[in-house]
Amino acid sequence: IPDSVYDEALVGVQGAWFSKSNINFKAGFRAQDYDNSSIIASKDYIGPVMRGGFDYSPTDSDTIVFEFTRTIYESTYRNMNYYNANLFGFNYRHNFTDKLAANLFGYYQLHLYPSESTENGLTTKRNDNYYQGGASVRYYLRKWISLEAKYEYAQRVSKFDVFDYKDQQVTISGTVGF
Repeated sequence: IPDSVYDEALVGVQGAWFSKSNINFKAGFRAQDYDNSSIIASKDYIGPVMRGGFDYSPTDSDTIVFEFTRTIYESTYRNMNYYNANLFGFNYRHNFTDKLAANLFGYYQLHLYPSESTENGLTTKRNDNYYQGGASVRYYLRKWISLEAKYEYAQRVSKFDVFDYKDQQVTISGTVGF
């Protein structure tokens, strides 16, 4: 979207909450202006934003991460400059050895569009529910090179069923770090 400018002011807390856990939280307000946008619905955004997470390591081999985000993203959908995005997620990681680790993860997202639109004869505010989950296994050949196999499932359930989808993906990848 052309000429989009925003200011965001956040305050935060970060640190060890208990002996085996960490917290990271930021919250504040965002003002986003769309100077030259030809879109007339919901032209500017002023509202709350927040993001953060909580890490818990019950053992040296296990880490559980909970995360959340509330923010806006620019939209390419119809007459909307942006949509509100709310994300809740978790990741469980277990290190079997120094060379082998596995992850289980899941996310839920809710996208809320600020103005009404019409699809297939239905006029209402669009909202999309996203569900995502999966698992991965990573093997470290060296500290700086690894191989990963991952399965992901994703589904979107929209107020307008024309935007619904289900996706399953299997990925095999390699990473080299410098």
